[in-house]
Amino acid sequence: MKKVLISTLMTALVCGPVFAQGSKDGTQGRTRAEVKEELAKSKHDGTQTIKNNEYPPGEQTVQRAQRDHATHKHPNEGPKPEFDEHDKAGKPKGQGGK
Repeated sequence: MKKVLISTLMTALVCGPVFAQGSKDGTQGRTRAEVKEELAKSKHDGTQTIKNNEYPPGEQTVQRAQRDHATHKHPNEGPKPEFDEHDKAGKPKGQGGK
């Protein structure tokens, strides 16, 4: 009887972490579309970093990125759009994308 109890407890201890790998609140992480949207927004805001050792980006980096981004605006987008047409993330292949 002791052997059965011990083996059952050992199995429960070994298998427990496998089921506990989900998130605590039962929700999934961000979708690909949400991540692409965040990346496009950071590019638009000038907060996207290029170098790993420059996180968070410094004020000069943000200003330079915003200047560079402003030169790529299309004339039909208006004076200061919140989110530029050329920043919008495309849909992945197989989901109506190109």
